[in-house]
Amino acid sequence: LMALPLDFFRCLIDVLPENIVVTDCKGAILYTNRSWKVFGECNGCSIGSEQWHEVNYFQTCLRSAAMGEHFGLSAYKGLQQVVSDPQSQFYMEYPCHSPDEQRWFLMRVVSLTLNADAYLVISHQNITQRKLAEEKVAQLAQVDALTNIANRRRFDEYYENQWQRCQRDQQYLSLVMIDIDHFKQFNDQYGHLAGDECLKQVASLLSHYAQRPSDLCARYGGEEFMLVFPNTPHDHSVKLMNQLLMDIRNLVIRQSDSNTDSQITLSIGLLSLVPTSDHSPLQILKQVDGLLYDAKKKGRDRMIAKAIN
Repeated sequence: LMALPLDFFRCLIDVLPENIVVTDCKGAILYTNRSWKVFGECNGCSIGSEQWHEVNYFQTCLRSAAMGEHFGLSAYKGLQQVVSDPQSQFYMEYPCHSPDEQRWFLMRVVSLTLNADAYLVISHQNITQRKLAEEKVAQLAQVDALTNIANRRRFDEYYENQWQRCQRDQQYLSLVMIDIDHFKQFNDQYGHLAGDECLKQVASLLSHYAQRPSDLCARYGGEEFMLVFPNTPHDHSVKLMNQLLMDIRNLVIRQSDSNTDSQITLSIGLLSLVPTSDHSPLQILKQVDGLLYDAKKKGRDRMIAKAIN
C-alpha cells in the first residue's frame, strides 16, 4: 500500500471529537489536536492555540489538585502509573461543569513508543449525555412511582448516611415513622384507586415537612411513611409532628365516584437522639416502630415521642 502523508494523519486526529494531547514522559506537551484547542478557547483558557507546547501537563494536574479539585491528583497519579508501567492504561471519569451546564469527561491515558522514544497519549471524551442518563435512572430507582417521594431504598441509604454524619458532628437526629389509620378499611370501602389517591395526598402533605435540603420524606411501605430530620432538637420535631396531626385532620379526601368525603388520621412514632456507638441505626428504627405501635394501641390519631439523652 502507498504510504499516506503525515498531513493525512494530522487531519484524521483533528476531526476526532475527543480532546487529545500528547506529552513526553515528563509531562511536557508536544501536540494537541483541534478539539483540544477549541475546547480551551471556548472555556476561557488563557493559553493560545500555539502555546500549548510551553505547558507541562503533569504540573497542570498538580495545580488543579492544590485548588481542591481531587480529580487533579487522581489524574496525576494515573499518569505516573502509565509512565512507570508503559503496558498499563489509565481511565478516569471526572466532572468539568461550566457556569451554564453540567459536564463530565472520560480521561484515557496510554503510552506510545516511537523510534525508542516514549510518549503519553491523553484523550478526554465528553460523556455528559451518558452521565445525565445514568443520573436520571439512579434518581428514578430511588423514587416511589406512586407518590413521587423517596422510596424505601433511598430511605435506607439516607438514614445510614445521616446517622454517621450526626454521630460524627454530635448533632441531634430525629426519626419519624407514620402510618395512615385504618387504611385497609379505606381501601375496602372506596377501592384501590381511591386508596392510591389518598396515599398521594398524604405524601404531598408530608413532603412539606421536609423542606430543608438535609430532611427526607419517604414512603416506607404500604401506608407507612418516614421522615428524617438531621440536626433537629427533639422539641422542634415534636412541634412539627403535632402540627402535622392537625393538618392531616383537615385533609379531606374527596371520592370521585361518590358523594362521600373521607377524613383520615395518622399514628406517629418519633424518636430523637444524638447517635453514638451505644446504639445502631437498626435498633433505633425498631424503637421508632415500637413507638408507632404504642400510638396505634392507645387509640390512633396521636403521636408517641421519645428522646434519648
